[in-house]
Amino acid sequence: MPCQRDTDCSPNAPLGSRFSRDGLTASGQERMYHSSAILLADGSVMVAGSNPNKDVTFGQWGTSYEIEKFYPAWYNKPRPDVSGWPSSLSYGGDYWNITYTPKDTSIDPASVKIVLIRTGFSTHAINMGQRYLELATSYTKTEDTNEITVHVSQMPPNANIFQPGPAMIFLVENGVPSTGKLVMIGNGKIGTQPISQASVLPDSAVVVSGNANANSTDSTAAAVPSASILSGSKTKNSATPAGRASWLAVLPMTLGALAFILLL
Repeated sequence: MPCQRDTDCSPNAPLGSRFSRDGLTASGQERMYHSSAILLADGSVMVAGSNPNKDVTFGQWGTSYEIEKFYPAWYNKPRPDVSGWPSSLSYGGDYWNITYTPKDTSIDPASVKIVLIRTGFSTHAINMGQRYLELATSYTKTEDTNEITVHVSQMPPNANIFQPGPAMIFLVENGVPSTGKLVMIGNGKIGTQPISQASVLPDSAVVVSGNANANSTDSTAAAVPSASILSGSKTKNSATPAGRASWLAVLPMTLGALAFILLL
């Protein structure tokens, strides 16, 4: 079946159905040489490139200095409003928390993802060095306020998976990303990186605040002492000494930044 926009265009769709041109407007500019596509922090993609002529020419396939921006189908949807991002991530080490309140109260907190994507550098339709990584997460949701605290692992304790240097980090809910934030991976320098053991994430749980009768040994409840747990579940990615970081490294790719849209 064809890939339907906003539904099954994802890595989980059947082979042959993960990309679609349905609903896309044709570019008004041919991109025949040094074509490039760069992901921007707002989730749009800047597209550039000109022609195969050796020198500047304005005949057929003439030189052009125009650039375009591609806006994904979800671009104007309500975005997760997130603040308090860390400025850096280490290879292994203690997990960290990010808290936000979804605008849509029906959001399943188990579907929320924290992803990294390297900006890379793009030429000839290939984005060199661009990689995508989903960090291991669990969550604590406060039922009364709908506030979600996402417990996030550090980088996998292996610098070869995602090399040190700057990257953009996003929170993604139901395929819609927040605005990206630049974060430094490792110490940002070429060479051997400090490596620590990955920490174990708390169990995921939904709690009701303001209940002084809470009585639970769940690790998440300890962070919310005046709360009673409605439901709890193991995190989908963590709870092992190795952290079980969920990751997918994307090697240099055609229309590199568009892979980010596919993998949401």
